[in-house]
Amino acid sequence: MFDCSGREMFNVAGFLSRQLTPNKRYSIAILFSPVQKFPIFEHHHHAIQHMNTKIHTTNYQDTFIEVATDTKAVNGTRPPSKGDKKSIAELQYELIAKHPYQYTSDDVLFLVFAERNDLTKAAYKQAREQFFSKGQACLRASPLTKTYGFGVHCDSHGKVAIYGVETPAYEKFVADGQLKKVKAMRSKR
Repeated sequence: MFDCSGREMFNVAGFLSRQLTPNKRYSIAILFSPVQKFPIFEHHHHAIQHMNTKIHTTNYQDTFIEVATDTKAVNGTRPPSKGDKKSIAELQYELIAKHPYQYTSDDVLFLVFAERNDLTKAAYKQAREQFFSKGQACLRASPLTKTYGFGVHCDSHGKVAIYGVETPAYEKFVADGQLKKVKAMRSKR
């Protein structure tokens, strides 16, 4: 909150016009007080920007992500290892297959990002906010659903598990009329 009087109002208006992004909404209260006067408020700039930070999500609830229509996979296949550093597909597979319904899509995507960028757990909170401050591709774009033959079930809490396209569980999810179904993104347009 800014507190100023008289001539300082023009300084605040100038400060705001230089610091705030056009076409964005801000909650700002300006009060006039004959008693208190404060200098220009550089230390409030972060608070204003933080109030406006939009957090994106890739989570689905009560949804089944079917394999891509152009996949060549006829069954769910563990992604192969390729060299020293694990691929995104390998990391996603390990997280979801070993821990079904433990992680959300956001959790999986961020943990893979953290692993591939050697982040420490101490850096997770800030890095996660930064990671989701811009849109991320969801599990519909995952190699697991596009290439390796896995469908992804998202439960009512957004927690995910994978099922091979050949499994009875996969067929059950596809046939479930109460469950929202979306296709994985095609590999080719």
